Amino acid sequence: TLTKVNKLRNRLVDRFNAVHESPHLLDPTDLALKRVLAEDLDMQTVNQVHKYATSPWNLNNLPKLNGSMLQYLNEDIKGVMVPWMYVGMCFSTFCWHVEDHNFYSISYLHRGAPKTWYGVPGHAAAKMESVMRKLTPGLFGSQPDLHMQLVTMFSPQTLQKHGVPVYRATHNPNEFIITYPSSYHGGFNNGFNLAEAVNFATPDWIAWGHTAVQNYK
Repeated sequence: TLTKVNKLRNRLVDRFNAVHESPHLLDPTDLALKRVLAEDLDMQTVNQVHKYATSPWNLNNLPKLNGSMLQYLNEDIKGVMVPWMYVGMCFSTFCWHVEDHNFYSISYLHRGAPKTWYGVPGHAAAKMESVMRKLTPGLFGSQPDLHMQLVTMFSPQTLQKHGVPVYRATHNPNEFIITYPSSYHGGFNNGFNLAEAVNFATPDWIAWGHTAVQNYK
């Protein structure tokens, strides 16, 4: 189990830290510890790990699959091509935003309480930004790019009252949520949870990417 592996890892770290400080302490227990780590991994477990490690649904692999434009980048960009892990607690939020460069995003909820997502279709992005500026003119006056900073939250009801279409989804463990280019999204966690997310870009993203470059200017 993960708990057992973590305990063994801690033992290994403590032991080798001690050896580094006092080399004369090296004794057969180090070899015994290595054997425990190796003997506890049966081939079925190893094969399962390999299966997940090489799966196209593994978010470490997905951005570089055939068909994703990100496969042509030579650099692994953290948060874009390298997944980020998100630890949520009850009512912690992720504010309204679109993905960098209008990328697609995919989020997987590993375990814990559900997430509540709100989304605005890409065709309504301009309307969304117009309403945001209207509701907080002072903030946008001093920070014209406020909508790109992932620090602003408006209630879905308020946005709907101003004509912005808003949709809701419940994200449960072992499920994926995909967001589309230029689609604003935000939400909150219903309790403690652990999620993972990354970006990808199919060929139809190219036009959206061009739009993002123009917006950044």
